[in-house]
Amino acid sequence: MSNRETHIEAITDALLGRRLEVERIGDTLNVKAGPGRFASKANIDLEPILTALADAQENQHTRMIGGFASGVKTAISEPPRSKANDWTYEQCAGRMMPNLEVDTYLLGVEAAGFDEPWHVRFSEDLLLVITIELDRGYRPLTQSQVDAWGATGDRVYSAARSMLFHKTRDVRLRHNDPREGVHTVKLGDGHDAARGIVLTEVFFSDLDESTFRFTAPSQDLLYYVQDLSDETLRALEEATEETYSATDYPLSRHIFELQPTRPASAKAIDSTT
Repeated sequence: MSNRETHIEAITDALLGRRLEVERIGDTLNVKAGPGRFASKANIDLEPILTALADAQENQHTRMIGGFASGVKTAISEPPRSKANDWTYEQCAGRMMPNLEVDTYLLGVEAAGFDEPWHVRFSEDLLLVITIELDRGYRPLTQSQVDAWGATGDRVYSAARSMLFHKTRDVRLRHNDPREGVHTVKLGDGHDAARGIVLTEVFFSDLDESTFRFTAPSQDLLYYVQDLSDETLRALEEATEETYSATDYPLSRHIFELQPTRPASAKAIDSTT
């Protein structure tokens, strides 16, 4: 089987894993989400993601396909006849949620027929993006919608940050879990990597940024340490690799340190790929 066929099968499996109906027609995929009259459909052009996969190292393929599938899922989750694309900033402000995505997310959203999503580059290949929660389903916030608002990036980011804060009341830090010296931010709603980054001062009021290191192996958790001994950093690497290897949509193996910029950004301080 050719690499191209292998990649198409892997993309199909990733979309099926997100509870989408998928039908292959040649080198395109017809994708459907939702029941009956609420179903959304899109014909997905695979060429951009297939080209990206052909140019990438094999050990990056799973996360790249995961990002693409996440983008398709986000775009196709908006019900037919939705008017949300025309909503004002005021209508959207209380519905915006940030998340961390592999940058192939952009290809997935655009393949499903949307304009380029609004995004901030968090690191070399990770993006901070925003989804708009609808009464039924959700949709990606697009750059064209933000342009129509005339809103600044800070204003958009602040609204999304506020909503994430509102949904963070029940989150607790888990200390020395899953390893001694390694601590975890986890609620399990798919926003924990973003939560630990965007709401840093909420969790870490006594944060010493010179010693704070963290990883985001999946969207569902963030690991961090404040002890930078070799033993603790090894424990962080091991915990990260274990989660990264086990998840269907791995984000990154990198160890990051926060950067003093806004919106949140980070710098990888290791050579992990």
